[in-house]
Amino acid sequence: MMQRALAAIICITALFYISNTFAINDSIPLHRQLDEVDITTIYPHKIGRGTLATTFPREVIHPNSASLNALLSRIPSIDCEIDGIIRLRGSDKISILIDGRPTALMGEKRDEVVIQLPVAAIDRIVTENIPRTGAKNIPDGDGGIIDIILKRNYTQNFTTSVHAATANNDRYQAGVKIGMPFGNHWSFDAGAEYKKEYRTRSFDNTIVKNRNSDKESTQLQDNTAKARPETVFADLGFKYENAEKNYRKAGTTLFFYQTRYDRIGNIHNTEPPKELRIVRNNNLKNNNLSANIFYIQSIGKSGKNRINTDFSYRHTLYDENNAYDRTIIVPKPNLIRDNLFIDQNSNEYDARIDFSSEVNDIFKLHTGYMSRILQNNSRNLKEMFSNDIFSEVPSASWKTKLTRNIQALYLQGEMNFDEILKLEIGLRGEYVHRVVSRIDTDAKTAYDYWHLYPNILAEFCFDKHTFSAQYAQRTNRPTIAELNPFIDESDPADKIQGNPLLKPEITNSLNIGYYYRISRFSEMKFSVFYRNRKNSIVSLLTGPDMTTISNLYNSRTTGLETEMAFEPLKWICIDINGCVFHDEIQADKKGKKRNGWTGQVKGGLAFRMTPSTTLQCNGTYITDVTTAQGTIRSRYRIDTGINQIICKGKGYVNLSIDDWLGSSREITVVDTASLYKRTVKSRDNRIVWLDIGWNLFMKN
Repeated sequence: MMQRALAAIICITALFYISNTFAINDSIPLHRQLDEVDITTIYPHKIGRGTLATTFPREVIHPNSASLNALLSRIPSIDCEIDGIIRLRGSDKISILIDGRPTALMGEKRDEVVIQLPVAAIDRIVTENIPRTGAKNIPDGDGGIIDIILKRNYTQNFTTSVHAATANNDRYQAGVKIGMPFGNHWSFDAGAEYKKEYRTRSFDNTIVKNRNSDKESTQLQDNTAKARPETVFADLGFKYENAEKNYRKAGTTLFFYQTRYDRIGNIHNTEPPKELRIVRNNNLKNNNLSANIFYIQSIGKSGKNRINTDFSYRHTLYDENNAYDRTIIVPKPNLIRDNLFIDQNSNEYDARIDFSSEVNDIFKLHTGYMSRILQNNSRNLKEMFSNDIFSEVPSASWKTKLTRNIQALYLQGEMNFDEILKLEIGLRGEYVHRVVSRIDTDAKTAYDYWHLYPNILAEFCFDKHTFSAQYAQRTNRPTIAELNPFIDESDPADKIQGNPLLKPEITNSLNIGYYYRISRFSEMKFSVFYRNRKNSIVSLLTGPDMTTISNLYNSRTTGLETEMAFEPLKWICIDINGCVFHDEIQADKKGKKRNGWTGQVKGGLAFRMTPSTTLQCNGTYITDVTTAQGTIRSRYRIDTGINQIICKGKGYVNLSIDDWLGSSREITVVDTASLYKRTVKSRDNRIVWLDIGWNLFMKN
C-alpha cells in the first residue's frame, strides 16, 4: 500500500516536470472563463513577492447545483465520506468556519449540512493545515481549518444574478444573489438558495460475534432508506468602509439555513434462529441561524494602530421524530410499535476585542481577549404502544444540558524583513469551564482546565521559492453527543453512548513546506507534516449495534503532501495533488498499537474547446484508511462536466455528471478479538445536473 502511494506521488512529480518543460508561456488560464462559480483553494498564506494561492479549474464540474460535500472532495488532501464526514490529511477533527468565524451550521449536526449546503452560496474555500496568526484564531481542530467564504456583492453598481437547475430523480434547485451600494461608503448584499433532493442509501452489515468461541454467531443486516430533503439557505450583509481620514470599517452579516425531510427506512436483521424487520419513519428539521456584527477603527493620526471589536451569535434548533414498527418474524410473529422524539436547542455567543499596532516597518503586534459561551439542551422522549395508546418509557427518556465557558487572552508578534523573511510568534491562554447536567436528577459533571497554546511560524522567500516551517498546539473539544451519558437509540443499527468525563484532545502539529512558482501558469507545493495527539477522542464499537465514546492514549500521523497546477498548452489545464501519511494509534491500556499507511491522489483535466466552452474531468483515488478498530477500504470516483458561456459572459449553461461510474461506495471493517463487522455503505450519487445562470443588469 505504501509503495503504491509513493509511486503515485513520484509519477505525479515526474509528469509535472515533463509537462513544464514543454509548457507554453503565453497560455491563458482556463479559469478566467469561469468567474460565475469561482471556487478557489487558497494555500495558507501569502509570502513576499510570490503567493501561495492557486485557482484550480473545478468550477465546471461543480456547478451551482452541487453540494458542499461534492466540492470539498475536489480540494487537496480532503477526504469526504458519503455520509458527510470530512477528513483533512487523515483527521476528521477539523474546525469549519464561514467567513472566518465559527458557525451554527457546522456544529453538532454538520454531517447532514455538508451533504445538503448548495455550492451556489460559496465564493471560495480556504484550507489551512496550521492556521496563520494562530494565537488570534481559535485552536480547535487538529487537522486544521476549512474556511467557507460566501459570495458577497459589495460593489459600486447594482448587480443581480439568478440560476436554476434540474437533475434526474426529480431534483431541483434555484437561487438569486443581489448587491446594491448606498452612497459612497455603504453597500448591501443578499442571497437565497432553495434545493430539493432525492436520496437513497443502503447499509449492508455482516457481523460475527463471540469470535473463535463456542457461541460464535453471524448476523446479517440489510438497511435501506429513501428521503426527499429540502434545503433553504439565505444570507444578508451590510458593510460600511471609510478610509478618507481615520480608517473605519463596520458591518453585519446574517445567514439562515434549514433542512427538513421525511425518510422511510427499512432494516432486515437475520441472526438464526431470529429474524426481525424494522420500518423507521423519520421526520427531521434542522434550523441554524448565525449573526455577526463588527467594527474596526484606527487610532491616532498615523493609522497604524487599530482596534477591532467583533460579536457573534449562533442558534441551532434540531427536531427529529421517529416512529418504529418492529416486526419479529422468527421465532414468534409479533409487532412492537414505539416512538422516539429528539430535540436539541443550542445558543452560542462570541465576543472579541483585538488591538493591533504597527510598531515600525518591521514589527507588528496583536493582542486581544475573547469570550465564548455555549449552552445546549437536549431531550430524548421514548414512547411504547400498549393498550391502544403510546406511553412514555421513563427509563429510556432523558434530558441533558451542556454549558461551556471559554475565556481567552492572546498575544501575537509579527516581523517582516523586506518581504524576504517573516517570523510570527504567538501565545494563547484559555480557561475553560464545562458542566454536563442531567436535568431529571440535577446530577452534574464539571470539568475545568487552563491551557496555553503556542504558535511559531518562519517563512523565507527569494525569487520564485518559498520555504516555511510552523509549529502549533491545537485542541479538539468534545461535543454534546460525545459528552451525553445516555444512549441515543435513534438509529437501531448504531446506538451511541457518550461520556461526560471526556478530556479535550491536545495536539502538537508541525508543518514544513516548500512552494515554487515556475511561471505565471505553473506552480507546485510540497509539505511534510506531523501530528502527535494526546487523549484522542474516538468512537469504539463495543457491541454489534453499540458505539461508545472514549479517550484513547496517543496517536501520531506523519505525512507528505504535494499540489501542482500547470498549463502545458494554452487550451489545456491540469491540476494534480497527492497525500501519503502514516497513522499510529494506541488503542488500549496495554499499549497495543495499530499502524497503517494511507494515500490519496486527485487530478483534473480541463480542455478549452472554444473560447467560451470548457470540458472537464476529475478523478479521485483513496487507499485503505486505518481506524482505531479496523479500516475503511480503498475507493475511487470520476466526475465530468461541460460549461458554455453565453451572451458575452452574461450567462452560462452547465451540464455535469457526478460519479458517472457509480463507484461511490464505502466499505468499513471493524476487526477485534471478539467482534467482526463489515459495513458496505452506498448512496445514489450518480446525478446528471443541468444548470442555467444569468447576470442581470450587467454592462457589456
